[in-house]
Amino acid sequence: MMDRLDTRQLNRATLDRQLLLRRAARPALDAIGHLAGLQAQAPLAPYVGLWTRLAGFGHGDLKDLLMERIVVRAHLMRNTVHLVTAADFVRFRPLFQLRIERALAGHFGRNLGGVDLAELRTVAAVLLAETPLTRGQLGERLSPRWPDHDPSSLAYAATHLLQLIQVPPRGLWAAPARPPGFSPAPGWIPPPPLPSAPLRIQAPALTTSDRR
Repeated sequence: MMDRLDTRQLNRATLDRQLLLRRAARPALDAIGHLAGLQAQAPLAPYVGLWTRLAGFGHGDLKDLLMERIVVRAHLMRNTVHLVTAADFVRFRPLFQLRIERALAGHFGRNLGGVDLAELRTVAAVLLAETPLTRGQLGERLSPRWPDHDPSSLAYAATHLLQLIQVPPRGLWAAPARPPGFSPAPGWIPPPPLPSAPLRIQAPALTTSDRR
């Protein structure tokens, strides 16, 4: 029979899983993958979160990962901004889509009456593929298509319906404070490398003497 964890043991195990008992000697990317989502609603919060967990962590470690698009800041769990590896975002984000769309209906449904959300998704995707846009900029560009609707609600709808990344300089250490710009995840996240072709060794052709 297995022993049951008491409250203190469970508390210690949880803190250890979250790398909060002691600073770990591991790379930032490894820790971000291990945590599977670090709260990043405040742009610089992940720097503090990683500094408290990792021995020798410097702000440049995370800045480089963001600039190289290896990790991303994006709306994910509870539709709040989290820091995750790019690979985890691709895996996790579709799992939250239904919940995110329900949140959209609850918060902005009254303002979106008569709007074809599938069309809105398509139009917004085209605009964002051209250049990253803030919600304000996106609302301005969507408004001519739906002039009778609140531009802010249109922009919020787009950021709920599409899988988007908050792109740098948002989230970079010492970057000027400015509204986040959004870009579609498929165009921002590099595709995974193709698997290497298996090595094929071709046997030499047999000669007449070899067959004897």
